[in-house]
Amino acid sequence: MCGLVGIYSSNMLAKHRDVLTAMLYLDTWRGRDSTGVAAIRHNADTAILKSTVPGYEFVEGPKLENHLRLNDFCWIGHNRFGTMGKNIKTNAHPFSIDDEDGGCLIVGAHNGTLRNKHVLKEHARFGTDSEALFNNIAIEGLEDSIAKVEGAWALTYYDHLEEELRFIRNKERPLFYAYEEGKKTLIWASEMWMIRVACSRYNVKLEGDNVYSLAEDTLYSFPAPMKINEELVVKRKGGVVGKETPTFFQRWNKDKRTGGASENHTATHQKRTETTQSSETSSQRAIVVGQNPVTTTTQSGTEQQNSGEKQPQKNVSSSEKGSNTQPNKVQDILSAKKYKGHGGVLLSKRELDEQLENGCGWCELEFISPDERFAWMAPGKPVCHKCLTGQAIPEQKSTQTVCH
Repeated sequence: MCGLVGIYSSNMLAKHRDVLTAMLYLDTWRGRDSTGVAAIRHNADTAILKSTVPGYEFVEGPKLENHLRLNDFCWIGHNRFGTMGKNIKTNAHPFSIDDEDGGCLIVGAHNGTLRNKHVLKEHARFGTDSEALFNNIAIEGLEDSIAKVEGAWALTYYDHLEEELRFIRNKERPLFYAYEEGKKTLIWASEMWMIRVACSRYNVKLEGDNVYSLAEDTLYSFPAPMKINEELVVKRKGGVVGKETPTFFQRWNKDKRTGGASENHTATHQKRTETTQSSETSSQRAIVVGQNPVTTTTQSGTEQQNSGEKQPQKNVSSSEKGSNTQPNKVQDILSAKKYKGHGGVLLSKRELDEQLENGCGWCELEFISPDERFAWMAPGKPVCHKCLTGQAIPEQKSTQTVCH
């Protein structure tokens, strides 16, 4: 899965840049293969900054602050988890589709995977299904493009010809948005909690304290740019539907049973991801369970929990057999436990304690225990459960308005 974030405003301020930077940082959880932002200027120019680094590195880079100018009216961000195409800069989002003279027609980002990229026009030119889809939209329009694709999508893009910022998703991918108080600024992300946490941190108050979920198969269009300090408006059009197919997983399972594309990397990843997500809320999905150790070795002849491979029998002397070694065995078992660190790296209990000793790397207030839930944003930079769920901000509500 990838992550979408962004801001559109009729009066872009420094705090909005801070909010976007924070969401790119948090959105590393959804994708760490590459990160990018498209900045759309009031003179109709479009500038894209992207790199094959995770979000927490991208936001620390020297180029981002200069890239995000306060005279821009829209920033479209993306954190990529690659499922199709190599992890190279040209395959990183956002993508710009240009005309023959080099003028930008469409610039946007996509979260999802298409199962039938081959139906898109000129698809062989592009390394990813996402870029091929945007190219097809530029040629045939959104509705005709969506009507023939199959898979998962949430799209955020700016159409220079129509002068509209557009959102659409199907049931396979989430997308949330909120207005800043006064409805002059629009903020969006693939996770509701990212909007709340980032806005709370930089004192951006949400209109009615509401975060909305996009309705499925509905095109949201925001005329853009607006006049300075003008209130944002939105047009909605339902019934923008793709090919009628089972859900992404059901289709994957069917292919596997019938000898179809069972080796498809995208479907395999999607099945694994969605199975995990089905039993958790969006905020819970963002949390790594810190208290589940992985036992790498135990007593002689037992199996490794993390690999399933049997270990060779340990030679035990007769004197060892006869001695009371139970306390030492318990200590050995505890000391052999491994905990998952950033990027899945296995850590000993001592190494874990060292990386947690400075507390939350986000709010810099909360102490983090190895026995509670937390997330890794970088080595030695854990994020506490309160920050991930918005509980670190006492006045923040946890309500959510769906399908606005």
